[in-house]
Formats: sequence, structure tokens, C-alpha cells
Amino acid sequence: MFKLKFLFWLAWGYVAFISLWLMLRILWFDHPWWLGFLTYLAVYLFAPLPLILVVSLWKRRRGLFLGLTIPTIAFSIFYGVLFLPSLSSPAQGAGDSIKVMTFNVFSENKDHKGIMRAIRASRPDIVGLQEINPKLTTALVQKSAKDYPYRAITSPTPGQPAGVGILSRFPIDTATAFPLPGGRLGIQAVLRVNHQRLNVVVVDLLHDPTIKTPAPQVPSVATEYSENKVIEIKQLKQELLHEGLPFLLLCDCNLADTSQAYKQIAKFARDSFRKVGWGFGHTLYLKPIPFPVQRFDYIWYSDGMVATEARVGKDRGGSDHLPVFAQFKLYE
Repeated sequence: MFKLKFLFWLAWGYVAFISLWLMLRILWFDHPWWLGFLTYLAVYLFAPLPLILVVSLWKRRRGLFLGLTIPTIAFSIFYGVLFLPSLSSPAQGAGDSIKVMTFNVFSENKDHKGIMRAIRASRPDIVGLQEINPKLTTALVQKSAKDYPYRAITSPTPGQPAGVGILSRFPIDTATAFPLPGGRLGIQAVLRVNHQRLNVVVVDLLHDPTIKTPAPQVPSVATEYSENKVIEIKQLKQELLHEGLPFLLLCDCNLADTSQAYKQIAKFARDSFRKVGWGFGHTLYLKPIPFPVQRFDYIWYSDGMVATEARVGKDRGGSDHLPVFAQFKLYE
């Protein structure tokens, strides 16, 4: 009996913890740094919820069951749409259909055959690549020349020894590298999709450095990271909007979909997976865990097109990320 009471007190402690986190989130979102850390873990904060709900019903603990409506509603707000069928209506007056992929191939990956296998499995028209090192660039350009005759790839920099690039079936009118915090580069290109022009941006945004930072330095490092994240998003917005064209953002964004940075990007772009995908959409692997643990890779899009499909690939081709695929209809 004592053990059972103790377990129910733990369950109430869980309700109190989630409630406190939600209140602090309303006040400060993911600042200070420890709230940001909880943001990355958000999906796992709800892991105990199904079991506690079942036990509270089984033991007829009505008070606890009512208390659990707080984390249940929170989970529904954060993730519910990812488990509902898409209600998007077919695009009226839509023109060309395009298939797009974003893929962080991992800077230490030498398996160019595996990468091409993963790309060809979805047969995308446009591929955004992140962490593509010079040797891998040479191999992929050679292997993909027939399928993707047009390409634009950044050169390595001191802050980014592995760059980003675009492989395309469509002609590239212009391609420009632009600076990001940390001495890294993104790439912005205008593609001709038959009779339409499309702005495509590929980036590998800053990793959160606080996880590997010594404890005394975490507050200052987290502050600098937050400031750089603001700069990144402003730069992204400028590169996406200044052409005045429909755009795609192919991004290893290195952020969770519960973060403040995600919400800032969502003010001017749409998350294709959240719109028409299903499930959590996790793409990032961390050793030694045998399954992907977080969604860091995104395909964002603008007005001027509609997402009809979005999914995570099954073959990671030697990378520590899974590719993300999306299909769009462009408006005429």
C-alpha cells in the first residue's frame, strides 16, 4: 500500500513538474539556458504520460486523471497535428510538381555510394546537402552528373570545413554564398522550374554548444549562442524574401520544433512536415542509440506553392542524419 501511495505521489510530482515548465515557458520560452535544454527534451518529457493515464484510470484516481489533462493538452498542442490526417485541400490552379530533399550527409562520411543510394531512393528534383566535405563533393558531383546536371556548392571555410550545396535537375540562374555566424556559409540560388523561378536556400545552422561546455561557462556560451541564433534567423529571412520569389529553405536547422527559434522561422515560412507529414519525424542519430532521437532537419516553404507530401527517408547512407523528402505543387 505504501509503495502504491508513493507512486501516486510521484505521478502528482510529474503533473506539478510539467505545469511548472509550461508556466516558465510562457514567461521566458527557452531562456535561460536550462529552459532551452528542456525544450530539446520536450518530446521525452511526455514519455511517462500514457502509463500514468492508464494507471489512474485503472485505479480510478479521478483527481489524478483530471490533473493529467494539463500534460495531455500540452502534448496535443505541441505534437497532436503530427498524428492527424492532413486536411489540406488539393491546390487549385496548381502548376508544376517538384520533389525536394534535404540531407545532412555528415562531414566524416566516406560512403558516397550510400549517399547516392539514399538520394536516388526518393528521386528528388532538388537536393540540399549539408556537411559536404571536398572529397565527398568531388565523388558526388561525378556520380550525380547525369541525374543532376546543375549544382552549386560552397567552398570550405575555417569555421565550416564541410560546406553546403544544391544538386538540381533544373537550371540554376544564379547562386550566391552568404555569411552566417561562426564563419560559416549558406547558399542562395534562383532556379528555373520550367517557366517559373524559385528561390532555394540551403543552410546548416549553429549547433547548440552548451551540451559540451564546462558547467561554469554554460551561461555565457548560451547567451552568445542565443544572440547568434537571432542573427542567423534575420539573415535567413533576408535571403529568402529579398528576391520576391516563392522559396524553399532546405535546412539542418539544429533546433527542436518546440523552440523559440523554430517559432521565429515559422513567422515567415511553413514547415512542410508539420503541414503534411506524420509522426515525430526524428532525423538525428546519437551514438549508441539505435534510433533517431530528434527532428533537426526541415524543408520550409513559402506562399506560391502547396505541400502535398513530406516524409523522413529510411536510408541514411552512412550519415548520422536521415534525409527529409517533400513534394510540392507550384501555383501558376
